Amino acid sequence: MFDLAFIAIAAIAVLRATRHGLSAGFPLAAGLLVLLPGQLRIELPGALPELTVHRIILAIMIFRWIQSPRSERPAETVHLTFWLGLWLATRALSDLLSVTPGASLKDLLAFAIEAVLFVQLARAALPTAEVRLATLRAVVVALFFVALIAFVERYGGVNLPVLVFAHFKYCYDGIQSTYPHRILLGYAMAMGVPLALFLIDRARDRRARRPWWLILVALVVACFLADSRGGWIGMALAGALSFLLGSGPTRRRCLALLVLALLTLGVRPGVRETILSRIHDTYAADSYKGTSYQYRWRLWHVAASEIARSPDRLLFGYGGLSTESMDLSRYFDKEQGGTAAKIGYTSWDNHYASDLIEFGVVGLGVEALVYAAIVLQLLRGWRRASPEERPLIGATLIGCLVFMFARTNVYVFGEQTKFLFWTFVSLGAAAARLPVEIVDRDLSAPATPLRPVQP
Repeated sequence: MFDLAFIAIAAIAVLRATRHGLSAGFPLAAGLLVLLPGQLRIELPGALPELTVHRIILAIMIFRWIQSPRSERPAETVHLTFWLGLWLATRALSDLLSVTPGASLKDLLAFAIEAVLFVQLARAALPTAEVRLATLRAVVVALFFVALIAFVERYGGVNLPVLVFAHFKYCYDGIQSTYPHRILLGYAMAMGVPLALFLIDRARDRRARRPWWLILVALVVACFLADSRGGWIGMALAGALSFLLGSGPTRRRCLALLVLALLTLGVRPGVRETILSRIHDTYAADSYKGTSYQYRWRLWHVAASEIARSPDRLLFGYGGLSTESMDLSRYFDKEQGGTAAKIGYTSWDNHYASDLIEFGVVGLGVEALVYAAIVLQLLRGWRRASPEERPLIGATLIGCLVFMFARTNVYVFGEQTKFLFWTFVSLGAAAARLPVEIVDRDLSAPATPLRPVQP
């Protein structure tokens, strides 16, 4: 296996790219964080957390950030990091009461690094429109490579990460490419669609638009190949919101994609039958897909029942990752909660319900406030932005909404999807040039002129 070689290549590439500053190498780093699997790692002895390729890349960026001149560091304003800090504090309080303290501590450190710290790095690395555009392009190209690996898996019958990486976990449950599960792959492809549409819109001429069209089609097809109902809904949501928030040309392209999809359904009966079969199975009470659909809703009842056992559990839950060791099989019939139910446990295909049982009402409430702040402030930024900046803010907002929807029906345990989300948040907030505050105190204030994006 070539784990160490790939980690070394990624680390050296990021080191070289950032030698002229954090901003210079951030696009490459962001692309690698979205592309490379979390199972690409160096195992450490004992209870020490493993060194994943994502953590190594983040460590390099922290090193470059410390070296960076003062001008590259973010302004001291009230911003999203403050509210992420509050979220981190509530999770830490829950972990003090954890029934699995070791796992909860690892989960807390992962959140501190992969969310709180990453947003700080991104704020420092995205000061100009040129860097934001380069980062956006790098992320979309990375998603394109993920799609290509999915094509090889589907039509070549082999998953490349399984052949290359020693610790890659293949689910044998559909196409997953470099992602830890097919559902997460489907959602990542859906999140990339609005950015690809933006890049098509941004291209200078028809010739420059062709590669972005190719990437857009590849993302759509890979989402279908993932065979995830949630991913398909996420793709439809991304297309509908792109039509509502996008520019005139983007609206026309969304309509063209809709026509192309309808034509595909007409000429490819296998595709049509697959989609219709999934829709039928979702609402069929006696099918596995139907049981799985109902199970996601039932998790709210399970979480509410468990935290109601005592006031401290109601407020702060059982601690991060506690659901992985809680025997909740009494709530479900055999295998109703997924394959984990076979050994007496249940998988949590509803991240919000999982957060309710792990962090209680306080933790889930703060999480909801943070997500609401992101949506409201990006909407405000989109409304007040210049015509040049507005499409980028709209595209990142749509990607964030797709991610938030995904958490209603899947547990987002993959680092790649989370880094994709926080990159979207950082790009959108930087393009809007607004601190992402929890309360907007002056919605009636006149719009501040923004510097147009340079072509």
